[in-house]
Amino acid sequence: MVRNKVIVLGFNHINALGIVRSLGEESIKPICVLYGSKSGMIFSSKYPSIVVHVDTVEEGLKFILDNFLNECLKPIIICSNDETASIIDKNYSKLKNDFYLPNAQIDGRITALMDKIIISEVAEQFGFVSPKSVLIDKNDSIPDDMVYPCFTKSIMTIKGGKKDVFLCGNKVELADALKKVRSDKILLQQYIDKKNEICLQGLSINSGKQIYIPFIEKFFRFTKNEFGGYVYFEKFENQKEEFRNNVHKLIEETQYSGLFSVEFLVDKSNNLFFTEINFRHDGFSYFTTTGGANLPYIWCKSLVNNSLEIEDVLLKDYFTGMNELTDFFQFVRTKKISVQKWINQCIKADSHLLYNKKDLGPLFHTLKSFIVLALNKYLLNHK
Repeated sequence: MVRNKVIVLGFNHINALGIVRSLGEESIKPICVLYGSKSGMIFSSKYPSIVVHVDTVEEGLKFILDNFLNECLKPIIICSNDETASIIDKNYSKLKNDFYLPNAQIDGRITALMDKIIISEVAEQFGFVSPKSVLIDKNDSIPDDMVYPCFTKSIMTIKGGKKDVFLCGNKVELADALKKVRSDKILLQQYIDKKNEICLQGLSINSGKQIYIPFIEKFFRFTKNEFGGYVYFEKFENQKEEFRNNVHKLIEETQYSGLFSVEFLVDKSNNLFFTEINFRHDGFSYFTTTGGANLPYIWCKSLVNNSLEIEDVLLKDYFTGMNELTDFFQFVRTKKISVQKWINQCIKADSHLLYNKKDLGPLFHTLKSFIVLALNKYLLNHK
């Protein structure tokens, strides 16, 4: 039983919704401190005890410090995106005596490890191979030996995110992409013709000395430059021992305590490529709750008891999940699959990120928003 207050700090988005639902299903009503939209998914969920909107992540941290210092039981902070994970990391020394929080023992270490080149170098110590990459200033000349196709990526997600991701087939396309990116420095990365993508969602405590990864996540379908939205899960313990051990060693090397996900690409020849670690709750992590491993709740219990609390966990051998919005827009709206096929697969999926029969508010809010948007568009076009 967790009696401590749990604070979800992050962006008002589906990632935070997964945390809120996972905690709510264990009778924890989290305090949500969110920036972004002033209404939406989290505001419509039945699980939060309170939802506070702030304009910036800095205001969110200030709200927490102003209202939750000197509690009888140390509150637990869970981050839902990279920006909040970074600000908590940079203020670790200031926060550690009054809160349980994700950390890597010293201020700024997590933020440094968000750098894709740095974390790739760490991963190489344990036998993982990363796609070939080169870091350039966006105003630099394009390297003459650049291999195409290639991706442009922000060196750190918090500095550019998905808006800096472009798939470029030649030098002209790359030059055009560099005019659009927001980051001053940009990573040019080898394009991997992927057979699949792999994601490992887990948690660690005691500076990475105790690690729990319940499942390996793979994709039924995906696009060339994005994760897909329709996935399946198998037990991580059934993977090769060397792979499992190397993943554990990698997390331990970071000295990280918190929720995380590790991402890989698999090419058409079954070669594995490490891409990054997300040092915060993963957007698809709610699926693992459906599979029997409620990672946010397990992490909270483990923090309070200073020991990994997984004795009562019963895992499914196999299950499926669907991020309905992502999958619909990637594959139905682009006519890659039929509406009927998508509906059948959506109904049969074991877990969903938006639809939840125990918490229908976020679904109704989203549908209402789409109806209003479509109606406004129709009226605008028929003036």
